[in-house]
Amino acid sequence: VGQLLLAEGAELSFHDARVQSWRPTRDEGALESATDLVAAAAAADLTILLQPSSAYDFESLESSAKLLLDLTGIV
Repeated sequence: VGQLLLAEGAELSFHDARVQSWRPTRDEGALESATDLVAAAAAADLTILLQPSSAYDFESLESSAKLLLDLTGIV
């Protein structure tokens, strides 16, 4: 998903409780995991939830995100 969004010119950020950095493509530099999920969701035009995680407060995520695409079916 990240690679497709980058190919369309999107600016990406991500949050993962277990992954500190992520390199979406060989040509891109590594992205650092956002330290504050709620603040990152509030700042983003679109928040995409790809994986369920017990580390997340889904109510806070839903209320802070401008637009939330939940691919897990949780929210």
